[in-house]
Amino acid sequence: MHEIFTMMLAVYDRAALMLICLFFLIRLRLFRELLHKSAHTPKELLAVTAIFSLFALFSTWSGVPVEGSLVNVRIIAVMSGGILFGPWVGAIVGAIAGVHRLFD
Repeated sequence: MHEIFTMMLAVYDRAALMLICLFFLIRLRLFRELLHKSAHTPKELLAVTAIFSLFALFSTWSGVPVEGSLVNVRIIAVMSGGILFGPWVGAIVGAIAGVHRLFD
């Protein structure tokens, strides 16, 4: 029971760190303007794809090893990118995160 609690605490710690980073990102004026726009240029979509991909890669690197498996919060970055900026951003971030996890 103690190991499960320790693992869950470590996962919550990683998720909280990612959410704090997202909070500070939202505090940037440029990012807030991107959130309020209804249509984005390809350059803007590429930039947010890179940002959320970095979040996903960080989540993989900071995963918690449990019995030969890696428990992480990578899906938060993928879902956030997809919900905030559309399915193309989410799909590309998910593909990048998945390929990275495959070869990591």
